[in-house]
Amino acid sequence: ELNRQMAQTLESIARAIFKSWFVDFDPVKAKMEGKQPEGMSEEVAALFPDKFVESELGMIPEGWEAKPFGELLEHHIGGGWGKEKPDEKHTLPAHVIRGTDIPGAKKGIIDNVPLRYHTASNLKSRRLHAGDIVFEVSGGSKDQPVGRALLVNEAILSALSGDTICASFCKLMRPRNETVSSFMLYLHIEEIYKNRRIMEYQTQSTGISNLKFSDFLNRDFVLVPVNGVRKAFDRHMVTLFDQMAGLGKQNWILRQIRETLLPQLISGKIRLNQPEDAAA
Repeated sequence: ELNRQMAQTLESIARAIFKSWFVDFDPVKAKMEGKQPEGMSEEVAALFPDKFVESELGMIPEGWEAKPFGELLEHHIGGGWGKEKPDEKHTLPAHVIRGTDIPGAKKGIIDNVPLRYHTASNLKSRRLHAGDIVFEVSGGSKDQPVGRALLVNEAILSALSGDTICASFCKLMRPRNETVSSFMLYLHIEEIYKNRRIMEYQTQSTGISNLKFSDFLNRDFVLVPVNGVRKAFDRHMVTLFDQMAGLGKQNWILRQIRETLLPQLISGKIRLNQPEDAAA
């Protein structure tokens, strides 16, 4: 529980930094007032401009660009589901991350991610790599907007072991990291999900919410800062997300130990020392 709380705190910090830099533009506003941006080194502060210019998104920092989300992706494709059991075509095993698995996977809980069997062609283009984003595009409800996202890391892939893809109701998105980082696109999605702007791209069908993915790629604009700002931001994010991944991995190991020991404790095969035994 403490690990989960720490992970939530770390992600809250990551979101707060993203919002401050790329939504509220706090460093730019501070420099416009002749002030040193709060909590920021002079070296990093020097990377930010001290004025705004007009753009598709309204006023944005000078030198930055607003680009459609889709232009910032190297690769995107719908997920797969495969078969429960292998057959002549579906011979390759791979875990499948569903939208319902996203909240748990963020905390290192991947116990319920199913293992299914896939064709070689489907697996080749859908295999998840660290830095990919799993994006839910179908399955939301009235109270839960569709559009949850998971930033895939080595800890998740290692815990699942073997190949992993996302499910049919999700999309694999792979950022062009030379332009914008996985951290920025992931936190952009988290921001528009939190403020419910993601609802602009939703449509309701038979009680299930679906995301108009093409509209999202073409109409949702992301701010691309100058390269120095992106690199400074990524340095912060690497530290935070590495810590989150470490906590998730530790939780997974602890659950494995629990699942191994608990049946043996219940059956009496293993007995805990009684206080008098420990004293002796």
